[in-house]
Amino acid sequence: MNSFSQLPVECLECIIHYILSVSDFKKGHPLASLCQVNKRICNIATRFLYQNPRPLFHIFPFNQDRNPRSRQLLQTLISNIPTHNLHPAVILGLGIDSNYNDASNSNNNTLLHSVSGLNHLSLTRSIEFRTIKYTDYDAQGNHRDYTTAELDYINGQEFLEMYLTDRKDATCVKDPHSMDCLLRYYPNVVYREAIWSLAEPIFEQLECLSFLVSDLRRYYNNIGRLEKLEQLIVRFDLEFNCNCCSRTPEAEPRRQRKEETLRLLVQFVKDHMKRFPGRLKSFQTYQTGYCRGSQFCPRAVQDELYHLIRTV
Repeated sequence: MNSFSQLPVECLECIIHYILSVSDFKKGHPLASLCQVNKRICNIATRFLYQNPRPLFHIFPFNQDRNPRSRQLLQTLISNIPTHNLHPAVILGLGIDSNYNDASNSNNNTLLHSVSGLNHLSLTRSIEFRTIKYTDYDAQGNHRDYTTAELDYINGQEFLEMYLTDRKDATCVKDPHSMDCLLRYYPNVVYREAIWSLAEPIFEQLECLSFLVSDLRRYYNNIGRLEKLEQLIVRFDLEFNCNCCSRTPEAEPRRQRKEETLRLLVQFVKDHMKRFPGRLKSFQTYQTGYCRGSQFCPRAVQDELYHLIRTV
């Protein structure tokens, strides 16, 4: 039975009225729009939207507009989180209305209601960050499509300190434009913090999870809560190798960082299998499309993780 048929007549009338009267409904994804009507409708619509959207991406008509559609899905969920709990880059990058958000969502209960049916948080392959102020260059190599607020934030001391801590060994010696590095780093932070904000409150119910390898430590520290995790997808966004920097002082820190990251990745899988034997059934790695110079996970590590899972 279609879950929408379980709604009372009043809710169905509300849906029809919303479709006919709200102009924004026609601009966005209908189900995503319905999630913002009321809690009962949201609980039903969310199951269709977020249970596992990945198989839909193989359907050509859907695949044509999956990037803006995926951004809408992400925005819809993020809009249920009070802005004081969100990273500044998420608010700016996803265009979250802080006034509406804080006024309508005073605690995490609103978020938990909206994601009560969310078991698969695997948006890494479906989100193209060119749709949310990704580094876009004109013919002269100048960036564009950034709001004034975003540029102020990117040029601020807080963002610079975060970049130097997180990417202290990732800047190519031939890249003289530090602003370019910051602009490439910005969408990385938007995605990383957005996924964390959604995943952290519902770790216990997630069966599929994707995140950036640069954020691996934060997820590893919460591995005990990922009791239902069956599929893990990790996107490599760190620049481990660079030909023009191979003979510079930056080469050794990168090598060490790569080894430490890969060791932690293998340990993540081993520790999860030890805590929850037989639960993890799939592991995949991909290269990010929005971080220049990132690399794939080495084949030897992929094979090791594959055999670990297969031997259970």
